[in-house]
Formats: sequence, C-alpha cells, structure tokens
Amino acid sequence: MHSVTRLNLSPTQRYLLQAALLPGDDALVAFDIWQKMADLDNLGPGEYDLLPLLSLNLARLDVVHPWLGRIDGVYRRTWYANQLLMAVLVETWSAFRAARLSVLWAGSAAVAQVVTRKTAVSPLHTIELIIPDQAVPRA
Repeated sequence: MHSVTRLNLSPTQRYLLQAALLPGDDALVAFDIWQKMADLDNLGPGEYDLLPLLSLNLARLDVVHPWLGRIDGVYRRTWYANQLLMAVLVETWSAFRAARLSVLWAGSAAVAQVVTRKTAVSPLHTIELIIPDQAVPRA
C-alpha cells in the first residue's frame, strides 16, 4: 500500500514549483503568475532552493525576463557551493573505501548524482554517508 503526502503549499510556492517543473506553456503560465506574486528579495520557505531548477527550466524554454540574471546567479552559486561539498564528500568516501569500509551515499548528494546528474539543481546542505554499525569505530 502506498501513502500519499499532500503538501500544504501557498499559491506562490505552487506556481514556483510548477514553473520549475512543468514543460512548455504550462511552465510559462505558472512563471508569469509566480513572478507577479513573488518578491524575489523575500522568498518564502523552500522557494530559494527551487531557483536553480527554475533557472534550468526557463533556459530550456528560452524565457527572457529581468529576473533571469538573479535567478541564474542563484544557479551558479548553488553549483559552486555544491562542487565544494561534493569534493569533500568524494574525499571522505574515498578514504572510507581505502580503509575497506562499506559506504553508501545518501540524501541530496545521492539524488544529485543518481537521479538528476546535475549538482546545481538543488542545494546540498549536508553530506550524508551511511556505514554499517560495526564499522563505526573504524570510521
């Protein structure tokens, strides 16, 4: 049996999510509505983290808008910050592997590498690795 979680999104959050994820005209309509409702200097919870994804979708749709420089800047900043975190993650993972410890990537870093293959789509706020309980003392 599957469970479904219904998100309680504000209209602003809903239109931003649609603009970031939907294809074609649906995304364009959502972006048009969102940018009229939103204050780019005071985004709500979770909205800032969606801007890199929005940047990619708007680029695919060849959108021209005065906010694009700032939205694309968030994409670039996210890419840079994520590169720094991924370097630490790879170094840590490599050290664990060299010590013959089983390690599994988890969380947003795993999603970025496995699902999207783009490390700028979503900010990586933490590094998460899973190791077996018995390996904790050696880790």
